[in-house]
Formats: sequence, C-alpha cells, structure tokens
Amino acid sequence: MFDDPTSAYPRIDPWPTPAAGAGFTITPDRGDILQIVTLQFTLATAVAVANRTVIVVMDDGQTEVWRVWSTVTQAAALTVPYTCADGLGSGGAVTNSIRLPAYDWGFLLLPGWNLSIEVDSIQPADQISNIGTLSVRYPLTPGGDWAVDAALRAIKLEG
Repeated sequence: MFDDPTSAYPRIDPWPTPAAGAGFTITPDRGDILQIVTLQFTLATAVAVANRTVIVVMDDGQTEVWRVWSTVTQAAALTVPYTCADGLGSGGAVTNSIRLPAYDWGFLLLPGWNLSIEVDSIQPADQISNIGTLSVRYPLTPGGDWAVDAALRAIKLEG
C-alpha cells in the first residue's frame, strides 16, 4: 500500500538540513498535492548576539497566502525545538520548545506552492536541523488525476 504511487497515505518525512545561516522551503514533488499536518525542526543559534524570530510562510509560488511568526524570540547560543501544527497556540519556553500555529488542517500545498521557514536576524553560523513533517501526499496518477481519499472526493473544485 505504501509503495503505491496512486494512493494517498499519511507518512513521516525527514527533510534535508539546509546550509548554515539559511532557512528552508518545502515544495510538493512532481505535481503532487502535499498536506503537511505537523512540522518540526530544531534551530541552533550561534553565539553572535541577536534575537531570532522564526516565521512560517505559505505561498502559491507568487503570492504569500499565509504567514505566522513566533511570539517568542530565541537568543544566541541556544538549541531549541519548534513544532508547528493546527490547534497549537504560539508561545512556549525558549529553553524547552517553541510552538507555532499552523493553517487550518495543516498546510495544503498545491503544485507550485511552498512552505518556507524564515529566521529573522539569522546569523551565518545558525543551523536549522532535524526537519520532519507528518504529511499526506496526494500523488498525481498516470491518468492525470490526483489520488484522494473519500473525504476529499466530496469537495467540488470549480474553475
């Protein structure tokens, strides 16, 4: 079932670690639809003095459609895990973990859409790592349709 390229199923995806001093972007593969239910990552800040604020941005490739930022800043020389999911309020303890709310039902990324993590005042030695998502992929089938479950079949898209 999990190897079937024409069916949708939940999965846990690890994502590659970006270069130091950079954020990261998640984009669906091959024209698939990707629903990210939960996003987790760790930000290790360098000793350079600056407070960092994490920002989650969803865009359609041209226009920003959603943005949320942490209400808690992260100081220098700390390693803090972040969790972004529907139903979470923004906040947390800088020394423990920081929570960010997600868009309703997580992030539904259509082909060409992006989910980006930006860090305000990021320093060259800051490092984002341990990136993981709980997501559902709706692959584009060989027939040109997306594999969707029964609940999504009830949605009528008008163009």
